[in-house]
Amino acid sequence: MTNTIERGQILLAHDEPKLRAGFARALANAGYGVVETGALEEGFDLLYAARPALAIVDANLPDHAALKLAMAASARGAKVIVLDSANEPTDATLTMQVFASARQLDKPVAPRTLTQAVLAVIGAPTPRETPHAA
Repeated sequence: MTNTIERGQILLAHDEPKLRAGFARALANAGYGVVETGALEEGFDLLYAARPALAIVDANLPDHAALKLAMAASARGAKVIVLDSANEPTDATLTMQVFASARQLDKPVAPRTLTQAVLAVIGAPTPRETPHAA
C-alpha cells in the first residue's frame, strides 16, 4: 500500500449497520471506493490502512469517536463530512469549530444527498481500471 491518499477512497464511520450499508452501497454505485466501520479502533485502523481522501463520520458515535476520527482524518490530509443531528449539540459542533473545511449534513441524510455532498467535496471518482481479456 502506498503512503498517498487515493482519490475517491472514502472512510465511512457510522454505528448503525443498516444506515451504514445503505450509504456505502450508494457511494459504491456512484463509483467511489468505500471502507466502512462502526467502531473507533477499527476506524483508526482503516484510516491508516486505506488513506482515504474523505472521512464521513456520524457525530453520534460513542466515546467522542466522531471528533477523534475527524481530527485524525484531517491531520492525514483527508476532507471530512460530519453527519449530525440538527437539534442536538454533539461533538460535531466542536468538529466544525476545529475544522473550517469540514462539511456538516443534518440528519436524517438520504443516500443521494450524501453522494451529492461527496461529489462536491472530493469530486468525481477516478475510473477504475478493468482487466483486459487475454
